[in-house]
Amino acid sequence: MSFRLTSEILQPMKKCRKVARKKKELIQAEKNALLFANAFTYHNAASFSSSSFITFIDSTSFA
Repeated sequence: MSFRLTSEILQPMKKCRKVARKKKELIQAEKNALLFANAFTYHNAASFSSSSFITFIDSTSFA
């Protein structure tokens, strides 16, 4: 039994791909946030002044 791919079938597939892409972006954002949090914690543990860390963030245009 053969059938043609109609927009009814393709539309949900496209939607699934979009959702999957969004999920990937969210996961990446979470990873970045964790890295940032770890760096911040490490930075404080290393007892540097937090103001220099803020300047570092500004200089790397992360904020």
